[in-house]
Amino acid sequence: HKQSPPEWLPVEQTVQLDLEDEASVHRVIRCVNPDVVVHLAAISSPAVCEKDPHYAQLVNCPTHLTSALRAYAPSCMLIFSSTDLVYDGESPPYTAVTAPIPVSAYGQTKLEFEKEVLSLTYGVVLRLSNMIGAPFAYRPCGVKFLQWLEDCCQKKERVGLRNDEIRSFVDVTDVITVIVKTMVIHMANLRSRECISNVNGIYNVGGPRGLSRLELGRLVAEAAGVEFIVDSAASTTPEAVTSSDSDRNSQPWRVFATTNEESVKTTGIRNPRDVTMISSDTEKRFDMEFSD
Repeated sequence: HKQSPPEWLPVEQTVQLDLEDEASVHRVIRCVNPDVVVHLAAISSPAVCEKDPHYAQLVNCPTHLTSALRAYAPSCMLIFSSTDLVYDGESPPYTAVTAPIPVSAYGQTKLEFEKEVLSLTYGVVLRLSNMIGAPFAYRPCGVKFLQWLEDCCQKKERVGLRNDEIRSFVDVTDVITVIVKTMVIHMANLRSRECISNVNGIYNVGGPRGLSRLELGRLVAEAAGVEFIVDSAASTTPEAVTSSDSDRNSQPWRVFATTNEESVKTTGIRNPRDVTMISSDTEKRFDMEFSD
């Protein structure tokens, strides 16, 4: 919410908006009078949210935004990128009508803003899983998990990957498709001045199967044609990886399995065990099929 716009986007086509500043939010919404707002900004690190829950609440549940839309753009559609971490991870798989029980400050702040979005005349909540896909098209902000895995695989870097934290990893292009189709439906409704198709509500947006980070690593190695070896423990001494590119390419990628419990010991944060989602209703609603 405070990032500079991408370099390829002309400055005259951008408007800066600080979600922490009520006056800024109201001024922008009043001046722009948007038909659709796609709200993607967030403090998305569970660790940061746990450390500073007040700041997380301020950014992840920006009630300034919903109040501004009610006041100045009541016909605007708000599309909100929520998270699969609103589920507790103990009773998978989850449908969009499953009662959410977040176990982290991050999930709690997202759930609270879901309620705000659904109180609007036009509001859509997308419960997104961990997104994977193409590399950044412009200046990176943070590290994308899939690119990190591919880089580790290429360098044969020995890393720990969790084997007991399951998510429905989703292709970012599928997420974009859902967002665009939602926008198209809403704009058609506005043009016709009647509700041709009601798209309001909550949608799970996840891939067709649940995977651990370890299983995703195995798929990355398989796609790269690299042998994937899981050592029994972090202390296992791996074979030396030679420095030449040709020798490195012939080497297996050795990793070791880690667990959620180990993460709790080092970070103090317990992530949901298995938040596999059922997204078939979303596929049906938007006439699409999520990539496997």
